[in-house]
Amino acid sequence: MFIVYLIVFLYGISIGSFLNVVIYRVPLGKNVAKGRSYCPVCGNTLSWMDLFPLLSFVILKGKCRYCGTKISWQYPIVEGITGIGFVFIFYLAGINAKFFILLFIWVSIIILLGISYNKKRMK
Repeated sequence: MFIVYLIVFLYGISIGSFLNVVIYRVPLGKNVAKGRSYCPVCGNTLSWMDLFPLLSFVILKGKCRYCGTKISWQYPIVEGITGIGFVFIFYLAGINAKFFILLFIWVSIIILLGISYNKKRMK
């Protein structure tokens, strides 16, 4: 059963990585479906090696590979909380319609809180 929970967690942190894109781009009016991820400071497009949720943050010691700027803790926190939430919801509901409804609610809460946090931080 551990393998199943691990797969759910890995899927969750991958979704969390995408949520970070949504949280960052939506307030700026940018398209979330087009364009590769990039460093907002130096503008370099991130390599595939830089895009592993949680792991890349640890390997890069929380800094951009190209310019050395510190990466916000928001990114691994959103990824981790999303993954943990996915595991918890899976534990409670199993795989059924309730699971997907609860995931939708969880993801929506994370996006709304993330966008709200970013707007306050940008002021």
